[in-house]
Amino acid sequence: MKWFLISILSLFGFVAHAQDIYLLPNEEVIYSFETTNGKKVMVARETQNAYLVYRFGSKHKLEFEYPTKDRNSWKKFSYSFLLRGGGIKNEGMDLNYLYFDNNGFRYVIYQTYYARGEERFAGVKVINLEEEGSVDVKAKYSTVEGSLGGFFRGEKLVRDGEELFE
Repeated sequence: MKWFLISILSLFGFVAHAQDIYLLPNEEVIYSFETTNGKKVMVARETQNAYLVYRFGSKHKLEFEYPTKDRNSWKKFSYSFLLRGGGIKNEGMDLNYLYFDNNGFRYVIYQTYYARGEERFAGVKVINLEEEGSVDVKAKYSTVEGSLGGFFRGEKLVRDGEELFE
């Protein structure tokens, strides 16, 4: 029985450790989702706003983290949005984009809503800045947690962006 309990507790420790690759104890999630191909995307902040970080990877392996975790990290991100109310009659929409550039690519984390059709989309677009082309890594919308607009609209720690990516 003792070994059984130790085994179970070890398993819980392993599961908790697997989650640590995306969220450290001193961080909180701003926005996250699972992609349609099973990857995980997370935007997190240190609880005292010491840094902002983007993470991407598989369930058990962090494949990309940007930028380094320091106070200057906030200014490496830009946030842009378009909010048009009025519902279907006015083609209402809520478009939110958090983006950054790294090694010749622009990473655009997005969350969009269109009143016509009640359509919601989320994902990450990776745009090649040196050549034409991009890849759109779509989210399973049912896995979306948090809100880009809910956090970044009015937030002055990131740069104001002007670009919309539709």
